[in-house]
Amino acid sequence: MKKFQLMLLIVGLLFQLPALSASSIAGIWQHADKLAVIEFDLDKGIGTVKSHQTHPQNEGQLVIRKITKASQQENLWLGEIYDASRGIFVAISIKKEQRKVFVYDASGKQILALKRGR
Repeated sequence: MKKFQLMLLIVGLLFQLPALSASSIAGIWQHADKLAVIEFDLDKGIGTVKSHQTHPQNEGQLVIRKITKASQQENLWLGEIYDASRGIFVAISIKKEQRKVFVYDASGKQILALKRGR
């Protein structure tokens, strides 16, 4: 009986994994307007430039930090993005909608759009 219960638990977890990963922003995201790729590492709470064809010197650069899951809303994360014009990190919200991610500044203005994949 215990083997049967264990098997049911394992099968249940396997069916939940795709749903959990589908609602995550972790992984590789293509910039919607540029030949650049950002990678989100939620274990570290960061987003880094994985590749950038126009500015290859930016590869590896930390662009988003302090990423945390917002508890009040599904598919919403909070964090800070580097504002190069001011030389500081500023508060942002990150929202996932299907296979796209949108980053908004503190006033709710969209400042970045990403799509899944390379």
